[in-house]
Amino acid sequence: MARDSKCRSAEQFLRQQEGAPEPLISLPEEEALTRLFKKGFATRGLRFAIGVEVASLESLRTYAAAGFGVGLSVANPEASDDPALRVLPLAKFPKLVLGALWTGKLSEIARSFLDEIQRHAKELTSSRAE
Repeated sequence: MARDSKCRSAEQFLRQQEGAPEPLISLPEEEALTRLFKKGFATRGLRFAIGVEVASLESLRTYAAAGFGVGLSVANPEASDDPALRVLPLAKFPKLVLGALWTGKLSEIARSFLDEIQRHAKELTSSRAE
């Protein structure tokens, strides 16, 4: 969300969703990440309605920084470092799980991709622990 938003905590944000909610900025409903947020809202008895649908997480950050609503995204050090954004981690929401499946020998490009995604996941995990 924009840093100048009146909302100061994740709990305050979730409480606001019960009354006059701020618009949610999200990836399309068929995306795995969006389905996880929808599930997290449902377990709290909250209505999940996308106000602004975007095609990428980069666009999501841009719209949130401009004050068009609250962006729903994964933990991202880039967003935490953006002076125009306020990051509010949502506790007890479903985790996004990534997997890879292949048959035969893994190609060099696929190995490089898996190494990079594992490195990035570790980086995200360690930044959340700080």
